[in-house]
Amino acid sequence: MLYFIGLFAGFLLANQSPINAKLGFVLKSPLRSSLLSFTVGTFFLMLIYFVSGQQQVNLINVATNNPWWIWFGGLLGVIFLTSNILMFPKLGAIQTIILPIIGQVIMGVVIDTFGLFNMPIGTLTVTKVIGILLLLGGIYVACS
Repeated sequence: MLYFIGLFAGFLLANQSPINAKLGFVLKSPLRSSLLSFTVGTFFLMLIYFVSGQQQVNLINVATNNPWWIWFGGLLGVIFLTSNILMFPKLGAIQTIILPIIGQVIMGVVIDTFGLFNMPIGTLTVTKVIGILLLLGGIYVACS
């Protein structure tokens, strides 16, 4: 089921770039487009949150009892979204979608290999390296 969710999320994410690029064109600013996109997303998430009936948490306790870097996910999302809005009109769909995937694969290997962000350390095997090289080769062919 989690594989299906990941695949479905990828399908949705591929649509996000052209939609937000068009919004950036209409608004004449990638920053306005990104801001509007995150605003709509925030309201939608608030609706889902309140409908789900989840309990509120004490953010002061979260802030004082966890690593400082847990607050940067939203910032990274803004950078990702805004860079896609900038890339899409100039590079097109395939490069805009694939280039961040390359970065994710490489960073995923680094995170797993060194156990960054308190993740379990994963062994970098020959099979994984071959798989990564095949993926990178496929991406190179797709982008050329």
